[in-house]
Amino acid sequence: MRVLTFIAAVAALSLAGSIAARAEVVNDIWVGPSPDPTQPPLIQSYPISNLCPAPRQPVILGGVIWCDIPTAGAYYDPQAHSPRKARLHRAAPLPRPWTPEGEKGVIWR
Repeated sequence: MRVLTFIAAVAALSLAGSIAARAEVVNDIWVGPSPDPTQPPLIQSYPISNLCPAPRQPVILGGVIWCDIPTAGAYYDPQAHSPRKARLHRAAPLPRPWTPEGEKGVIWR
């Protein structure tokens, strides 16, 4: 039983080490395995007011907005540009009190 536990622990550690070896970290941002590791990551320009120094502009990389030179097209957020239809809210009619003759109490219909 101890040998089996030891083998399972060694297998788990070797698997965890191989997964960590494939991770790519750029400026403390994990970008994961890329299709071609020799190519730099795609840096998209972000459409906000430009407060960056002269050759740089706002870009987004790994969900972080910062100043750099973009290597890809503009960032597009489909959620921000989707048209939403205004929904007309109609309240359901409230129940009305009704008191039948000859009976005790109120019935709500």
